[in-house]
Amino acid sequence: MLFYTQNQPDQIIIVVIICRYRGKWLLVRHRDRNTYEFPGGHVEPGESPEAAARRELYEESGAAVFHLWPVTPYGVLKGCTSNYGMLYFAYIESFEEMPDYEMEERRFLTDLPDNLTYAAIQPKLLQKVEKWLINNRTLLYVVCYGEEPLQTGGLSRILEDCHLDRIYCGPDQAIKKVMEVLAKDRGLPLQALDWLSPAGLEEQALEEDAEEHQEQLLLSKEELLKRNLAELIKKEDRHSVAISLCVPLLAMGFHKGDPTGLSGRDGLMPDRKPRVLRLEFIDGILIGEQILWKKKF
Repeated sequence: MLFYTQNQPDQIIIVVIICRYRGKWLLVRHRDRNTYEFPGGHVEPGESPEAAARRELYEESGAAVFHLWPVTPYGVLKGCTSNYGMLYFAYIESFEEMPDYEMEERRFLTDLPDNLTYAAIQPKLLQKVEKWLINNRTLLYVVCYGEEPLQTGGLSRILEDCHLDRIYCGPDQAIKKVMEVLAKDRGLPLQALDWLSPAGLEEQALEEDAEEHQEQLLLSKEELLKRNLAELIKKEDRHSVAISLCVPLLAMGFHKGDPTGLSGRDGLMPDRKPRVLRLEFIDGILIGEQILWKKKF
């Protein structure tokens, strides 16, 4: 198998889509086989590889809402000829019922099963996607604190294995001291952002809207926080960043149904308890979320 990083093959005839859904990989099973594979298929005449990938993903899995990225073209040598394909990564948000096509079952797994349809090829494709994710993702480690922030030692242990490029914190002196120690230990810059506090966010909102709209303005702090977070993630593209947010801010910015994707859709923030979150983004779209630590009461 050959991967092409610069020169795309002249003719792409096959597409393969490796998909993540709620932290797991999607595999499907053909009705006539007892083995599993990634969704994919042939490019129809007059169809672009991307259109084929979108069609095949729906037909073979019932994926209804998803985000799609091209990873790399590749070639598989069969005898004296090569078949060229395009590898994609998809993050799936929701499914419909399985369409009545070739596939009969879909499974969500953390590791590949032994009974793969294309055992010589599929693991290599997955490895390529995993490497692509590492090189293209932005990681946001969110330190969510309540009345008292985490102790420096506790926070350092939680983030011990996490690579960080930058650290942000709000103006609160208690959490600022904790984040300063973390930044010093890592040899990283620390930047204080006023909007990482309720008072700072309200001040920003008041500055941005005219005085006659102040009553409406006080209702828009949630949207302002979402915008600020989205801009921060865009600015830190492909970096690993730690920020601190107090719990009242989390009640505004991290909740189920957040249209910006800056949310704990799987219950990361069902309450206001302090915790440390790990959020993974591609092009500003949330594709992974995990609780690293949660305070027990």
